[in-house]
Amino acid sequence: MLWATRNSRPHAVHQILQANIDKLNDNFITVWQGAAINLSKMKPKQAYEIAIDIVNFSNLIQDYPIGNRAINLEIAIIGYEVAAKLLTREALPEQWATIKNNLANAYCKRIREKREENLDLAINCYLDALKVRTREAFPEYWADTQNNLGNAYSNRIQGERADSLEAAIDCFSAALEVHTRKAFSEKWAMIQNNLGETFRDRIRGEQAKNLEAAIDCFSAALEVYNREAFTEQWAGIQSNLGNAYSNRIRGNQAENLEDAIRHYSYALKEYTREAFPEQWAQIQNNLGNAYSNRVQGKREENLELAIICYLDALKVRIREAFPEYWADTQNNLGNAYSNRIQGKREENLDLSTSCYLNALKVFTCQAFPEKWAMSQNNLGNAYYYGILEKKKENLKIAIDCYLAALKIRTREAFPKNYVETQFCLGNIYQVAQKFPLAYTAFKAAVDTVEKSLRGDIIFGSGREEDKKKLAEKWNKLYQRMVEIWLTLSNPTEAIEYVERSKTRNLVELLANKHLYPKRDLYPNQEDYQKICVQIDKNRREITAKQRQLERILGSWDSQVKNNTYQGLQNELSQLQNQRDTKGI
Repeated sequence: MLWATRNSRPHAVHQILQANIDKLNDNFITVWQGAAINLSKMKPKQAYEIAIDIVNFSNLIQDYPIGNRAINLEIAIIGYEVAAKLLTREALPEQWATIKNNLANAYCKRIREKREENLDLAINCYLDALKVRTREAFPEYWADTQNNLGNAYSNRIQGERADSLEAAIDCFSAALEVHTRKAFSEKWAMIQNNLGETFRDRIRGEQAKNLEAAIDCFSAALEVYNREAFTEQWAGIQSNLGNAYSNRIRGNQAENLEDAIRHYSYALKEYTREAFPEQWAQIQNNLGNAYSNRVQGKREENLELAIICYLDALKVRIREAFPEYWADTQNNLGNAYSNRIQGKREENLDLSTSCYLNALKVFTCQAFPEKWAMSQNNLGNAYYYGILEKKKENLKIAIDCYLAALKIRTREAFPKNYVETQFCLGNIYQVAQKFPLAYTAFKAAVDTVEKSLRGDIIFGSGREEDKKKLAEKWNKLYQRMVEIWLTLSNPTEAIEYVERSKTRNLVELLANKHLYPKRDLYPNQEDYQKICVQIDKNRREITAKQRQLERILGSWDSQVKNNTYQGLQNELSQLQNQRDTKGI
Protein backbone atom coordinates (compact mmCIF):
# COMPACT_ATOMS: atom_id res chain seq x y z
CA MET A 1 0.00 0.00 0.00
CA LEU A 2 1.49 3.37 -1.02
CA TRP A 3 1.83 6.18 1.50
CA ALA A 4 -1.23 8.40 1.40
CA THR A 5 0.33 11.64 2.61
CA ARG A 6 2.95 12.22 -0.06
CA ASN A 7 2.79 12.02 -3.84
CA SER A 8 4.71 9.16 -5.40
CA ARG A 9 5.22 7.91 -8.91
CA PRO A 10 5.63 4.12 -8.74
CA HIS A 11 6.09 3.70 -12.50
CA ALA A 12 8.97 6.16 -12.54
CA VAL A 13 10.57 4.37 -9.59
CA HIS A 14 10.18 1.02 -11.36
CA GLN A 15 11.98 2.43 -14.41
CA ILE A 16 14.86 3.66 -12.25
CA LEU A 17 15.07 0.28 -10.48
CA GLN A 18 15.08 -1.63 -13.74
CA ALA A 19 17.84 0.57 -15.15
CA ASN A 20 19.97 0.00 -12.04
CA ILE A 21 19.05 -3.56 -11.20
CA ASP A 22 22.73 -4.59 -11.08
CA LYS A 23 23.29 -2.19 -8.19
CA LEU A 24 20.72 -3.85 -5.93
CA ASN A 25 23.19 -6.09 -4.12
CA ASP A 26 24.68 -6.66 -0.66
CA ASN A 27 26.84 -3.58 -1.05
CA PHE A 28 23.70 -1.49 -1.62
CA ILE A 29 22.23 -2.93 1.59
CA THR A 30 25.30 -1.71 3.52
CA VAL A 31 25.04 1.78 1.99
CA TRP A 32 21.29 1.79 2.57
CA GLN A 33 21.76 0.99 6.26
CA GLY A 34 24.27 3.81 6.66
CA ALA A 35 22.04 6.33 4.90
CA ALA A 36 19.07 5.29 7.03
CA ILE A 37 21.05 5.81 10.24
CA ASN A 38 22.05 9.34 9.13
CA LEU A 39 18.38 10.31 9.00
CA SER A 40 18.33 10.53 12.78
CA LYS A 41 20.80 13.45 12.54
CA MET A 42 18.54 15.52 10.29
CA LYS A 43 15.99 18.10 11.33
CA PRO A 44 12.62 16.52 12.19
CA LYS A 45 10.70 17.97 9.23
CA GLN A 46 13.34 16.94 6.70
CA ALA A 47 13.69 13.50 8.26
CA TYR A 48 9.91 13.11 8.23
CA GLU A 49 9.64 13.83 4.50
CA ILE A 50 12.48 11.44 3.65
CA ALA A 51 10.94 8.77 5.90
CA ILE A 52 7.76 8.94 3.83
CA ASP A 53 9.79 8.38 0.66
CA ILE A 54 11.56 5.44 2.32
CA VAL A 55 8.22 3.84 3.20
CA ASN A 56 6.97 4.26 -0.38
CA PHE A 57 10.21 2.80 -1.69
CA SER A 58 9.98 -0.15 0.72
CA ASN A 59 6.40 -0.80 -0.38
CA LEU A 60 7.51 -0.88 -4.01
CA ILE A 61 10.61 -3.01 -3.65
CA GLN A 62 9.07 -5.53 -1.25
CA ASP A 63 7.15 -7.13 -4.13
CA TYR A 64 9.39 -5.98 -6.99
CA PRO A 65 9.45 -8.91 -9.46
CA ILE A 66 12.92 -8.20 -10.90
CA GLY A 67 16.29 -8.76 -9.30
CA ASN A 68 17.31 -10.77 -6.27
CA ARG A 69 14.21 -11.46 -4.17
CA ALA A 70 16.16 -11.92 -0.92
CA ILE A 71 18.02 -8.61 -1.33
CA ASN A 72 14.85 -6.72 -2.25
CA LEU A 73 13.21 -7.87 0.97
CA GLU A 74 16.22 -6.89 3.07
CA ILE A 75 16.12 -3.40 1.57
CA ALA A 76 12.40 -3.11 2.35
CA ILE A 77 12.87 -4.31 5.94
CA ILE A 78 15.65 -1.79 6.62
CA GLY A 79 13.45 1.01 5.27
CA TYR A 80 10.44 0.05 7.39
CA GLU A 81 12.52 -0.33 10.55
CA VAL A 82 14.06 3.12 10.16
CA ALA A 83 10.74 4.76 9.24
CA ALA A 84 9.03 3.25 12.30
CA LYS A 85 11.60 4.98 14.52
CA LEU A 86 11.14 8.35 12.83
CA LEU A 87 7.39 8.28 12.34
CA THR A 88 6.57 7.31 15.91
CA ARG A 89 3.37 5.95 17.35
CA GLU A 90 3.00 9.03 19.55
CA ALA A 91 3.35 11.49 16.69
CA LEU A 92 1.64 9.61 13.83
CA PRO A 93 -0.16 6.53 15.20
CA GLU A 94 -2.04 5.57 12.04
CA GLN A 95 1.04 5.78 9.80
CA TRP A 96 3.16 3.99 12.40
CA ALA A 97 0.66 1.11 12.51
CA THR A 98 0.70 0.85 8.71
CA ILE A 99 4.50 0.66 8.71
CA LYS A 100 4.38 -2.07 11.38
CA ASN A 101 1.86 -4.05 9.35
CA ASN A 102 3.96 -3.77 6.18
CA LEU A 103 7.16 -4.61 8.06
CA ALA A 104 5.46 -7.74 9.37
CA ASN A 105 4.47 -8.70 5.81
CA ALA A 106 8.11 -8.36 4.75
CA TYR A 107 9.29 -10.52 7.67
CA CYS A 108 6.79 -13.22 6.65
CA LYS A 109 8.27 -13.27 3.13
CA ARG A 110 11.89 -12.88 4.25
CA ILE A 111 14.35 -15.38 2.77
CA ARG A 112 17.43 -14.56 4.83
CA GLU A 113 17.91 -15.38 8.53
CA LYS A 114 16.04 -18.16 10.31
CA ARG A 115 12.46 -18.74 9.25
CA GLU A 116 11.23 -19.28 12.82
CA GLU A 117 12.74 -15.98 14.01
CA ASN A 118 11.32 -14.04 11.06
CA LEU A 119 7.82 -15.31 11.80
CA ASP A 120 8.06 -14.32 15.45
CA LEU A 121 9.26 -10.85 14.43
CA ALA A 122 6.27 -10.61 12.10
CA ILE A 123 3.86 -11.63 14.85
CA ASN A 124 5.24 -8.96 17.18
CA CYS A 125 4.87 -6.31 14.46
CA TYR A 126 1.26 -7.31 13.74
CA LEU A 127 0.48 -7.15 17.45
CA ASP A 128 2.06 -3.68 17.57
CA ALA A 129 -0.10 -2.56 14.64
CA LEU A 130 -3.23 -3.81 16.43
CA LYS A 131 -2.52 -1.45 19.34
CA VAL A 132 -3.57 1.34 16.97
CA ARG A 133 -5.64 -0.55 14.41
CA THR A 134 -8.50 -1.29 16.80
CA ARG A 135 -11.82 -2.62 15.61
CA GLU A 136 -13.60 0.53 16.85
CA ALA A 137 -11.28 3.06 15.20
CA PHE A 138 -10.17 1.25 12.01
CA PRO A 139 -12.39 -1.82 11.53
CA GLU A 140 -11.24 -2.68 8.01
CA TYR A 141 -7.53 -2.29 8.78
CA TRP A 142 -8.07 -4.19 12.04
CA ALA A 143 -9.57 -7.10 10.10
CA ASP A 144 -6.74 -7.01 7.51
CA THR A 145 -4.12 -7.23 10.23
CA GLN A 146 -6.05 -9.97 12.04
CA ASN A 147 -5.98 -12.02 8.84
CA ASN A 148 -2.25 -11.36 8.39
CA LEU A 149 -1.60 -12.32 12.01
CA GLY A 150 -3.60 -15.50 11.50
CA ASN A 151 -1.39 -16.48 8.57
CA ALA A 152 1.74 -15.85 10.65
CA TYR A 153 0.44 -18.00 13.51
CA SER A 154 -0.53 -20.75 11.03
CA ASN A 155 3.05 -20.93 9.77
CA ARG A 156 4.74 -20.37 13.13
CA ILE A 157 7.55 -22.77 14.00
CA GLN A 158 8.57 -21.79 17.52
CA GLY A 159 6.31 -22.35 20.51
CA GLU A 160 3.53 -24.90 20.89
CA ARG A 161 2.16 -25.75 17.45
CA ALA A 162 -1.28 -26.46 18.91
CA ASP A 163 -1.38 -23.05 20.61
CA SER A 164 -0.31 -21.28 17.42
CA LEU A 165 -3.06 -22.93 15.37
CA GLU A 166 -5.68 -22.00 17.97
CA ALA A 167 -4.44 -18.39 17.86
CA ALA A 168 -4.69 -18.46 14.05
CA ILE A 169 -8.29 -19.70 14.21
CA ASP A 170 -9.15 -16.88 16.63
CA CYS A 171 -7.57 -14.29 14.31
CA PHE A 172 -9.35 -15.52 11.18
CA SER A 173 -12.66 -15.74 13.05
CA ALA A 174 -12.20 -12.16 14.28
CA ALA A 175 -11.43 -10.92 10.76
CA LEU A 176 -14.66 -12.52 9.48
CA GLU A 177 -16.66 -10.37 11.92
CA VAL A 178 -15.78 -7.34 9.76
CA HIS A 179 -14.95 -8.90 6.40
CA THR A 180 -18.40 -10.35 5.84
CA ARG A 181 -19.46 -11.89 2.56
CA LYS A 182 -21.91 -9.06 1.91
CA ALA A 183 -19.50 -6.19 2.57
CA PHE A 184 -16.13 -7.68 1.51
CA SER A 185 -16.86 -10.78 -0.54
CA GLU A 186 -13.33 -11.36 -1.88
CA LYS A 187 -11.64 -10.88 1.48
CA TRP A 188 -14.31 -13.06 3.09
CA ALA A 189 -13.54 -15.87 0.63
CA MET A 190 -9.78 -15.50 1.16
CA ILE A 191 -10.17 -15.74 4.95
CA GLN A 192 -12.51 -18.74 4.62
CA ASN A 193 -9.77 -20.52 2.68
CA ASN A 194 -7.16 -19.56 5.30
CA LEU A 195 -9.43 -20.78 8.07
CA GLY A 196 -10.04 -24.04 6.21
CA GLU A 197 -6.31 -24.71 5.93
CA THR A 198 -5.90 -24.09 9.65
CA PHE A 199 -8.76 -26.43 10.60
CA ARG A 200 -7.23 -29.07 8.33
CA ASP A 201 -3.94 -28.86 10.25
CA ARG A 202 -5.49 -28.38 13.70
CA ILE A 203 -4.13 -30.54 16.52
CA ARG A 204 -6.71 -29.87 19.22
CA GLY A 205 -10.29 -30.99 19.04
CA GLU A 206 -11.66 -34.02 17.24
CA GLN A 207 -9.89 -34.65 13.96
CA ALA A 208 -13.08 -35.74 12.25
CA LYS A 209 -14.83 -32.48 13.23
CA ASN A 210 -11.82 -30.38 12.22
CA LEU A 211 -11.84 -31.90 8.74
CA GLU A 212 -15.56 -31.28 8.39
CA ALA A 213 -14.99 -27.64 9.40
CA ALA A 214 -12.19 -27.37 6.82
CA ILE A 215 -14.43 -28.74 4.06
CA ASP A 216 -17.18 -26.28 5.03
CA CYS A 217 -14.73 -23.34 4.87
CA PHE A 218 -13.30 -24.36 1.48
CA SER A 219 -16.79 -24.88 0.08
CA ALA A 220 -17.85 -21.45 1.36
CA ALA A 221 -14.84 -19.81 -0.33
CA LEU A 222 -15.90 -21.33 -3.66
CA GLU A 223 -19.18 -19.45 -3.42
CA VAL A 224 -17.16 -16.33 -4.29
CA TYR A 225 -14.00 -17.71 -5.89
CA ASN A 226 -15.50 -19.00 -9.14
CA ARG A 227 -13.35 -20.35 -11.95
CA GLU A 228 -14.07 -17.53 -14.40
CA ALA A 229 -13.23 -14.52 -12.23
CA PHE A 230 -10.73 -16.04 -9.75
CA THR A 231 -9.04 -18.78 -11.72
CA GLU A 232 -5.93 -19.29 -9.58
CA GLN A 233 -7.75 -19.04 -6.24
CA TRP A 234 -10.44 -21.43 -7.50
CA ALA A 235 -7.82 -24.01 -8.49
CA GLY A 236 -6.01 -23.68 -5.16
CA ILE A 237 -9.19 -24.31 -3.19
CA GLN A 238 -10.05 -27.28 -5.40
CA SER A 239 -6.66 -28.73 -4.44
CA ASN A 240 -7.34 -28.02 -0.75
CA LEU A 241 -10.69 -29.79 -1.00
CA GLY A 242 -8.96 -32.75 -2.62
CA ASN A 243 -6.59 -32.97 0.35
CA ALA A 244 -9.43 -32.67 2.86
CA TYR A 245 -11.54 -35.38 1.24
CA SER A 246 -8.49 -37.66 0.93
CA ASN A 247 -8.05 -37.52 4.72
CA ARG A 248 -11.73 -37.35 5.64
CA ILE A 249 -12.82 -39.64 8.48
CA ARG A 250 -16.58 -39.28 8.26
CA GLY A 251 -18.71 -40.44 5.40
CA ASN A 252 -18.05 -43.32 3.04
CA GLN A 253 -14.34 -43.81 2.27
CA ALA A 254 -14.99 -44.81 -1.33
CA GLU A 255 -17.10 -41.70 -1.95
CA ASN A 256 -14.60 -39.46 -0.16
CA LEU A 257 -11.80 -40.65 -2.43
CA GLU A 258 -13.95 -40.10 -5.51
CA ASP A 259 -14.60 -36.55 -4.31
CA ALA A 260 -10.87 -36.07 -3.76
CA ILE A 261 -10.05 -37.29 -7.27
CA ARG A 262 -12.73 -35.02 -8.72
CA HIS A 263 -11.38 -31.91 -6.96
CA TYR A 264 -7.77 -32.69 -7.90
CA SER A 265 -8.86 -33.10 -11.52
CA TYR A 266 -10.60 -29.71 -11.39
CA ALA A 267 -7.46 -28.08 -10.00
CA LEU A 268 -5.32 -29.55 -12.79
CA LYS A 269 -7.47 -27.82 -15.39
CA GLU A 270 -5.92 -24.50 -14.31
CA TYR A 271 -2.74 -25.59 -12.52
CA THR A 272 -1.00 -26.74 -15.68
CA ARG A 273 2.62 -27.84 -15.80
CA GLU A 274 3.52 -24.88 -18.01
CA ALA A 275 1.89 -22.16 -15.89
CA PHE A 276 2.22 -23.60 -12.35
CA PRO A 277 4.81 -26.39 -12.41
CA GLU A 278 5.24 -26.77 -8.62
CA GLN A 279 1.51 -26.81 -7.89
CA TRP A 280 0.92 -29.16 -10.83
CA ALA A 281 3.52 -31.60 -9.50
CA GLN A 282 2.12 -31.46 -5.97
CA ILE A 283 -1.40 -32.23 -7.17
CA GLN A 284 -0.10 -35.05 -9.39
CA ASN A 285 1.56 -36.55 -6.31
CA ASN A 286 -1.61 -36.18 -4.22
CA LEU A 287 -3.77 -37.53 -7.03
CA GLY A 288 -1.45 -40.53 -7.17
CA ASN A 289 -2.08 -41.12 -3.46
CA ALA A 290 -5.84 -40.96 -4.02
CA TYR A 291 -5.66 -43.50 -6.87
CA SER A 292 -3.44 -45.76 -4.75
CA ASN A 293 -6.10 -45.83 -2.01
CA ARG A 294 -9.09 -45.83 -4.34
CA VAL A 295 -11.88 -48.29 -3.55
CA GLN A 296 -14.04 -47.94 -6.65
CA GLY A 297 -12.87 -49.27 -10.00
CA LYS A 298 -10.42 -52.07 -10.71
CA ARG A 299 -7.48 -52.22 -8.35
CA GLU A 300 -4.93 -52.88 -11.11
CA GLU A 301 -6.15 -49.90 -13.17
CA ASN A 302 -6.08 -47.56 -10.19
CA LEU A 303 -2.49 -48.51 -9.40
CA GLU A 304 -1.47 -47.86 -13.00
CA LEU A 305 -3.09 -44.42 -12.83
CA ALA A 306 -1.25 -43.76 -9.56
CA ILE A 307 2.09 -44.72 -11.12
CA ILE A 308 1.45 -42.37 -14.06
CA CYS A 309 0.70 -39.52 -11.64
CA TYR A 310 3.85 -40.11 -9.59
CA LEU A 311 6.02 -40.31 -12.71
CA ASP A 312 4.46 -37.06 -13.94
CA ALA A 313 5.20 -35.39 -10.60
CA LEU A 314 8.84 -36.47 -10.87
CA LYS A 315 9.17 -34.54 -14.14
CA VAL A 316 9.12 -31.38 -12.00
CA ARG A 317 10.13 -32.75 -8.61
CA ILE A 318 13.73 -33.46 -9.54
CA ARG A 319 16.26 -34.19 -6.84
CA GLU A 320 18.43 -31.13 -7.56
CA ALA A 321 15.60 -28.59 -7.34
CA PHE A 322 13.19 -30.16 -4.82
CA PRO A 323 15.07 -32.89 -2.93
CA GLU A 324 12.52 -33.46 -0.16
CA TYR A 325 9.53 -33.49 -2.52
CA TRP A 326 11.46 -35.75 -4.90
CA ALA A 327 12.07 -38.20 -2.07
CA ASP A 328 8.41 -38.06 -0.99
CA THR A 329 7.23 -38.97 -4.46
CA GLN A 330 9.91 -41.67 -4.82
CA ASN A 331 8.58 -43.24 -1.64
CA ASN A 332 4.98 -43.06 -2.90
CA LEU A 333 6.00 -44.54 -6.24
CA GLY A 334 7.75 -47.34 -4.39
CA ASN A 335 4.51 -48.15 -2.57
CA ALA A 336 2.61 -48.26 -5.86
CA TYR A 337 5.14 -50.61 -7.45
CA SER A 338 5.07 -52.82 -4.34
CA ASN A 339 1.30 -53.25 -4.71
CA ARG A 340 1.26 -53.33 -8.52
CA ILE A 341 -0.76 -56.12 -10.11
CA GLN A 342 0.13 -55.67 -13.78
CA GLY A 343 3.56 -56.63 -15.05
CA LYS A 344 6.00 -59.15 -13.60
CA ARG A 345 5.96 -59.24 -9.81
CA GLU A 346 9.72 -59.58 -9.53
CA GLU A 347 10.35 -56.56 -11.75
CA ASN A 348 7.84 -54.45 -9.82
CA LEU A 349 9.53 -55.30 -6.54
CA ASP A 350 12.90 -54.32 -7.99
CA LEU A 351 11.41 -50.99 -9.08
CA SER A 352 9.89 -50.36 -5.65
CA THR A 353 13.18 -51.19 -3.94
CA SER A 354 14.99 -48.74 -6.20
CA CYS A 355 12.46 -46.00 -5.35
CA TYR A 356 12.83 -46.51 -1.60
CA LEU A 357 16.62 -46.47 -1.89
CA ASN A 358 16.32 -43.21 -3.83
CA ALA A 359 14.19 -41.71 -1.07
CA LEU A 360 16.78 -42.69 1.53
CA LYS A 361 19.40 -40.66 -0.34
CA VAL A 362 17.56 -37.55 0.88
CA PHE A 363 15.71 -38.84 3.93
CA THR A 364 18.70 -39.32 6.19
CA CYS A 365 18.21 -40.25 9.82
CA GLN A 366 19.78 -36.97 10.95
CA ALA A 367 17.81 -34.58 8.73
CA PHE A 368 14.45 -36.37 8.40
CA PRO A 369 14.26 -39.03 11.12
CA GLU A 370 10.53 -39.68 10.75
CA LYS A 371 10.60 -39.94 6.96
CA TRP A 372 13.81 -41.99 7.11
CA ALA A 373 12.04 -44.46 9.38
CA MET A 374 9.00 -44.56 7.06
CA SER A 375 11.18 -45.34 4.03
CA GLN A 376 13.12 -47.96 6.01
CA ASN A 377 9.80 -49.59 6.91
CA ASN A 378 8.66 -49.51 3.28
CA LEU A 379 11.99 -50.89 2.08
CA GLY A 380 11.57 -53.70 4.58
CA ASN A 381 8.13 -54.39 3.07
CA ALA A 382 9.62 -54.59 -0.42
CA TYR A 383 12.22 -57.10 0.73
CA TYR A 384 9.50 -58.98 2.63
CA TYR A 385 7.44 -59.37 -0.53
CA GLY A 386 10.60 -60.53 -2.23
CA ILE A 387 10.89 -63.31 0.33
CA LEU A 388 7.40 -64.45 -0.63
CA GLU A 389 8.73 -64.57 -4.20
CA LYS A 390 11.35 -67.12 -3.06
CA LYS A 391 14.09 -64.50 -2.52
CA LYS A 392 15.21 -65.91 0.82
CA GLU A 393 18.31 -63.72 0.83
CA ASN A 394 16.02 -60.75 1.52
CA LEU A 395 15.10 -62.04 4.99
CA LYS A 396 17.94 -60.49 6.98
CA ILE A 397 17.82 -57.22 5.00
CA ALA A 398 14.08 -56.84 5.64
CA ILE A 399 14.50 -57.47 9.37
CA ASP A 400 17.34 -54.94 9.53
CA CYS A 401 15.14 -52.33 7.81
CA TYR A 402 12.30 -52.82 10.28
CA LEU A 403 14.64 -52.73 13.28
CA ALA A 404 16.20 -49.52 11.91
CA ALA A 405 12.74 -47.96 11.56
CA LEU A 406 11.94 -48.81 15.18
CA LYS A 407 14.84 -46.66 16.37
CA ILE A 408 12.71 -43.65 15.44
CA ARG A 409 9.24 -45.16 15.44
CA THR A 410 9.15 -45.65 19.19
CA ARG A 411 6.06 -46.55 21.16
CA GLU A 412 6.25 -43.25 23.07
CA ALA A 413 6.72 -40.87 20.15
CA PHE A 414 4.86 -42.51 17.24
CA PRO A 415 2.60 -45.25 18.60
CA LYS A 416 0.67 -45.79 15.36
CA ASN A 417 3.85 -46.09 13.29
CA TYR A 418 5.36 -48.30 16.00
CA VAL A 419 2.39 -50.69 15.75
CA GLU A 420 2.67 -50.71 11.95
CA THR A 421 6.37 -51.62 11.95
CA GLN A 422 6.04 -54.19 14.74
CA PHE A 423 3.25 -55.80 12.71
CA CYS A 424 5.51 -55.93 9.64
CA LEU A 425 8.34 -57.37 11.74
CA GLY A 426 6.01 -60.01 13.18
CA ASN A 427 4.90 -60.96 9.66
CA ILE A 428 8.43 -61.56 8.47
CA TYR A 429 9.34 -63.57 11.58
CA GLN A 430 6.20 -65.64 10.99
CA VAL A 431 7.21 -66.33 7.37
CA ALA A 432 10.69 -67.26 8.58
CA GLN A 433 9.04 -69.62 11.12
CA LYS A 434 10.65 -67.77 14.02
CA PHE A 435 7.43 -67.94 15.98
CA PRO A 436 8.64 -66.77 19.42
CA LEU A 437 10.08 -63.63 17.80
CA ALA A 438 6.86 -63.17 15.81
CA TYR A 439 4.90 -63.44 19.07
CA THR A 440 7.10 -60.79 20.71
CA ALA A 441 6.58 -58.34 17.82
CA PHE A 442 2.82 -58.90 17.60
CA LYS A 443 2.41 -58.66 21.37
CA ALA A 444 4.31 -55.35 21.42
CA ALA A 445 1.88 -54.07 18.79
CA VAL A 446 -1.21 -55.34 20.64
CA ASP A 447 -0.03 -53.86 23.94
CA THR A 448 0.47 -50.50 22.24
CA VAL A 449 -3.00 -50.57 20.73
CA GLU A 450 -4.59 -51.37 24.08
CA LYS A 451 -2.50 -48.97 26.14
CA SER A 452 -1.36 -46.07 23.95
CA LEU A 453 -3.94 -45.97 21.15
CA ARG A 454 -7.12 -46.72 23.05
CA GLY A 455 -7.60 -42.98 23.57
CA ASP A 456 -7.87 -42.54 19.81
CA ILE A 457 -10.48 -45.29 19.63
CA ILE A 458 -12.50 -44.18 22.64
CA PHE A 459 -12.12 -40.40 22.56
CA GLY A 460 -10.90 -39.76 19.01
CA SER A 461 -14.11 -38.40 17.54
CA GLY A 462 -16.89 -39.34 19.90
CA ARG A 463 -18.78 -41.17 17.11
CA GLU A 464 -19.43 -44.93 17.28
CA GLU A 465 -18.80 -45.24 13.54
CA ASP A 466 -15.32 -43.74 13.91
CA LYS A 467 -14.53 -45.97 16.89
CA LYS A 468 -15.52 -49.01 14.88
CA LYS A 469 -13.31 -48.03 11.94
CA LEU A 470 -10.29 -47.61 14.20
CA ALA A 471 -10.98 -50.90 15.99
CA GLU A 472 -11.26 -52.73 12.66
CA LYS A 473 -7.96 -51.19 11.54
CA TRP A 474 -6.08 -52.90 14.36
CA ASN A 475 -8.11 -56.13 14.21
CA LYS A 476 -5.52 -57.87 11.99
CA LEU A 477 -3.06 -57.89 14.90
CA TYR A 478 -5.34 -60.14 16.91
CA GLN A 479 -5.76 -62.48 13.94
CA ARG A 480 -1.98 -62.87 13.74
CA MET A 481 -1.79 -63.62 17.47
CA VAL A 482 -4.39 -66.37 17.00
CA GLU A 483 -2.29 -67.89 14.22
CA ILE A 484 0.86 -67.80 16.36
CA TRP A 485 -0.79 -69.41 19.39
CA LEU A 486 -2.26 -72.18 17.23
CA THR A 487 1.18 -72.79 15.69
CA LEU A 488 2.64 -72.95 19.21
CA SER A 489 -0.10 -75.46 20.16
CA ASN A 490 -1.80 -73.24 22.72
CA PRO A 491 -5.51 -73.20 21.76
CA THR A 492 -6.56 -71.60 25.06
CA GLU A 493 -4.63 -68.40 24.33
CA ALA A 494 -5.80 -68.56 20.72
CA ILE A 495 -9.44 -68.60 21.82
CA GLU A 496 -8.88 -65.54 24.02
CA TYR A 497 -7.52 -63.59 21.08
CA VAL A 498 -10.39 -64.77 18.90
CA GLU A 499 -12.79 -63.16 21.38
CA ARG A 500 -10.69 -60.01 21.67
CA SER A 501 -10.43 -59.72 17.89
CA LYS A 502 -14.18 -59.36 17.40
CA THR A 503 -14.75 -55.73 16.55
CA ARG A 504 -17.68 -55.33 18.93
CA ASN A 505 -15.85 -56.97 21.81
CA LEU A 506 -12.65 -55.06 21.02
CA VAL A 507 -14.42 -51.72 21.31
CA GLU A 508 -16.02 -52.81 24.59
CA LEU A 509 -12.71 -54.14 25.86
CA LEU A 510 -10.86 -50.94 25.10
CA ALA A 511 -13.68 -48.91 26.58
CA ASN A 512 -13.63 -50.78 29.86
CA LYS A 513 -10.24 -52.38 30.40
CA HIS A 514 -8.21 -50.24 32.81
CA LEU A 515 -10.22 -47.20 31.73
CA TYR A 516 -10.44 -45.83 35.27
CA PRO A 517 -8.61 -46.76 38.49
CA LYS A 518 -9.83 -49.56 40.70
CA ARG A 519 -12.60 -48.34 43.00
CA ASP A 520 -10.96 -49.69 46.15
CA LEU A 521 -7.87 -47.51 45.61
CA TYR A 522 -9.95 -44.40 46.33
CA PRO A 523 -12.59 -45.16 49.02
CA ASN A 524 -13.75 -41.55 49.14
CA GLN A 525 -16.27 -40.92 46.34
CA GLU A 526 -15.21 -37.28 45.89
CA ASP A 527 -11.53 -38.25 45.58
CA TYR A 528 -12.44 -40.97 43.11
CA GLN A 529 -14.37 -38.54 40.90
CA LYS A 530 -11.48 -36.04 40.95
CA ILE A 531 -9.05 -38.76 39.87
CA CYS A 532 -11.38 -39.80 37.02
CA VAL A 533 -11.57 -36.18 35.81
CA GLN A 534 -7.76 -35.89 35.98
CA ILE A 535 -7.36 -39.13 34.01
CA ASP A 536 -9.72 -37.91 31.28
CA LYS A 537 -7.74 -34.66 31.02
CA ASN A 538 -4.48 -36.64 31.03
CA ARG A 539 -5.65 -38.85 28.17
CA ARG A 540 -6.60 -35.86 26.03
CA GLU A 541 -3.19 -34.29 26.65
CA ILE A 542 -1.44 -37.54 25.71
CA THR A 543 -3.41 -37.78 22.46
CA ALA A 544 -2.58 -34.14 21.63
CA LYS A 545 1.15 -34.68 22.33
CA GLN A 546 1.20 -37.82 20.18
CA ARG A 547 -0.42 -35.97 17.29
CA GLN A 548 1.99 -33.07 17.71
CA LEU A 549 4.99 -35.41 17.60
CA GLU A 550 3.61 -37.07 14.48
CA ARG A 551 3.25 -33.73 12.69
CA ILE A 552 6.20 -31.77 13.99
CA LEU A 553 9.09 -33.37 12.12
CA GLY A 554 10.02 -32.98 8.46
CA SER A 555 9.65 -29.25 7.88
CA TRP A 556 12.27 -27.69 10.19
CA ASP A 557 16.02 -27.59 10.20
CA SER A 558 17.66 -30.56 11.92
CA GLN A 559 18.72 -28.74 15.11
CA VAL A 560 15.23 -27.39 15.80
CA LYS A 561 13.67 -30.77 14.98
CA ASN A 562 15.99 -32.70 17.28
CA ASN A 563 15.56 -30.28 20.20
CA THR A 564 11.79 -30.12 19.83
CA TYR A 565 11.46 -33.86 19.27
CA GLN A 566 13.33 -34.67 22.47
CA GLY A 567 11.43 -32.08 24.51
CA LEU A 568 8.03 -33.31 23.36
CA GLN A 569 9.03 -36.93 23.87
CA ASN A 570 10.00 -36.13 27.47
CA GLU A 571 6.67 -34.35 28.05
CA LEU A 572 4.77 -37.31 26.59
CA SER A 573 6.64 -39.78 28.81
CA GLN A 574 5.81 -37.70 31.88
CA LEU A 575 2.11 -37.63 30.97
CA GLN A 576 2.05 -41.39 30.42
CA ASN A 577 3.77 -41.99 33.76
CA GLN A 578 1.18 -39.77 35.47
CA ARG A 579 -1.58 -41.82 33.88
CA ASP A 580 -0.04 -45.15 34.86
CA THR A 581 0.55 -44.15 38.50
CA LYS A 582 -3.10 -43.38 39.17
CA GLY A 583 -4.03 -47.03 39.45
CA ILE A 584 -5.19 -47.57 35.86
